[in-house]
Amino acid sequence: TKINEPGSPLSAAAVAALHDVVAAEAPRASWVVLAGSLPPGADVELLADLARTARIAAPAVRIAVDTSGAPLTALRTAGVRIDLIKPNLEELAELTGSNPATLGTPEAVASACTALRADGIAAVLATLGAAGAVLASADGAWHATHPPVIARSTVGAGDSSLAGYLIADAERLSPAARLARAVAYGSAAVSLPGTTIPRPTDTRPDQVTVTEIHLPATVTAP
Repeated sequence: TKINEPGSPLSAAAVAALHDVVAAEAPRASWVVLAGSLPPGADVELLADLARTARIAAPAVRIAVDTSGAPLTALRTAGVRIDLIKPNLEELAELTGSNPATLGTPEAVASACTALRADGIAAVLATLGAAGAVLASADGAWHATHPPVIARSTVGAGDSSLAGYLIADAERLSPAARLARAVAYGSAAVSLPGTTIPRPTDTRPDQVTVTEIHLPATVTAP
């Protein structure tokens, strides 16, 4: 049984304090991660505003986003550089105005991710459940899969995938290796009970198969 409850409403003072924390911590961080749904009553611009605060405090900090719906739309149109977003298949379809049924191949997913990159998003990590994940960035596009695991809980699998990617980035691994780590962490999360967070020893990135995706070149009008 999975029970999701809405969070507690945020007061204006709490929002101001959150901005203060982001402004103070961003200069010391490699990444600022904006993730999850908004509390009841929160302005849909909250994450976009926090991204602006982070950029002002630390222009070089990288920003990763794992949210959906109106908050993600607000971020896309905020004019703030986003370095990574992590949609699932349904969220990717919503973002690109696609029918999820048309995103049934890694190539189709990579094309949709590339379309988002045209909006100024540096990289897109699309998680696909049992079908693995696709990464599209300026360096190229890749699809990664993990051998089947016995699913015990899907709660937190996407969050774990993002964490795996960022851990690999901190280790300065290649894009393909970052994707492999993301899929390894997501698969480990699925194999663990409840909301258990995978430990590095729970993951098997060596079992992940990564395949480069070659997309047709985009022709730009003169």
